[in-house]
Amino acid sequence: MKRIILTALLLFSMSAGADIISGTGKIYRLDNNAGTLNATGEDWSLVRIEGFSSAGSCFASTHDNVNYVKIVIRNDHIGSRMYAMLLAAQLRDVPVTVYVDDGYKTNDNCYLQQVSLDF
Repeated sequence: MKRIILTALLLFSMSAGADIISGTGKIYRLDNNAGTLNATGEDWSLVRIEGFSSAGSCFASTHDNVNYVKIVIRNDHIGSRMYAMLLAAQLRDVPVTVYVDDGYKTNDNCYLQQVSLDF
């Protein structure tokens, strides 16, 4: 009986968490300290990935016939490293793969969790 309850709890806890969602595309726009404050009152940076048009409950939009998801870059040393990687990709005009968690967001914009580049 304990085994059944533990298995059920494990399965429930795995499905209760938000999903990590990935998308690949070129950077449509990269903003540093966009002059807007997020819910915690900190400055933030944003990246918009072209072609990454749906990411769970993350904010998605279309501008100039470009579909994108607006993603918040954390305001810490990890976010600075991710911003540098995104800037390198934008300068080289290569696609990036980004990962977001739609359970970790501010003002409907999901936070960037990971960046991957292939040069």
